[in-house]
Amino acid sequence: MTEASIHFNSAREAQDVCGRHDEWLPCIEEAFGVRIVSRDLWLRIEGDESAVQTVERLVNALRKARNAGALLREHSVLFAIQTFKEGRENDFSKLYSCRIDVCPGKPPVFPRTFGQIASKPYEAAISRSE
Repeated sequence: MTEASIHFNSAREAQDVCGRHDEWLPCIEEAFGVRIVSRDLWLRIEGDESAVQTVERLVNALRKARNAGALLREHSVLFAIQTFKEGRENDFSKLYSCRIDVCPGKPPVFPRTFGQIASKPYEAAISRSE
């Protein structure tokens, strides 16, 4: 059994990535067959080496998306879990690197699916609508 630790920069970052009251951790545990312990500003992931490494990359990808301005909601976290289970980690990173700044005072827009990334008309429509 392997374990890894992830340290968050702030309590807000930990809450955004793990969900309120760590609501998304059981979904991650079930999907990858690992055990996750959350305390204050850190997570400890225990399980098979490959599963632990995958979950570590998943959590870091969620942190990166959150730090880029994405709002992590249930849909986006479940989508991330499914993407990592399918081995499409690079595609997930591309998803949150496509940030569209619409106008001052409004949060940025991110595509929510891979089809929206491939659709240049989607990006143009979002940019035009604001």
